[in-house]
Amino acid sequence: MTNSDVIANFINHKKGQTPLRNIINGYHVYKGRTLASDGKSLYNYDTLMAYHSDDGKLYINKEKYSVTTSKIQSQIRCKAKDYTEVTESEINSLKIADDCERHGTFEYIKLANSIAQAEEVKNDILAAEWQ
Repeated sequence: MTNSDVIANFINHKKGQTPLRNIINGYHVYKGRTLASDGKSLYNYDTLMAYHSDDGKLYINKEKYSVTTSKIQSQIRCKAKDYTEVTESEINSLKIADDCERHGTFEYIKLANSIAQAEEVKNDILAAEWQ
């Protein structure tokens, strides 16, 4: 399965058979070269690139990474019909908020705050390295 196949499956909320499948939390997870999707979330390595929220909206991570990741982001935008671009911190917070509401626990809120703080520190470090 290619990255393009994984993206197409994600856009269409598809789950099911694939030669490189794993099952995570009851979902068949498609795995491409660097991409993995459970139909709701699309990850490039460990970075959440796109997310279908519980209210039906599609969010795409707009942060700049490598040339290859930019190509993946472009493929997502081309295949998606309606989406909103957000930062990495925002997309992670949206996913965690949905998880919190779905599972009825506030542990996700603590995790979301922790991720947001880590993202701020990471961005500060990267900015300092480029100066």
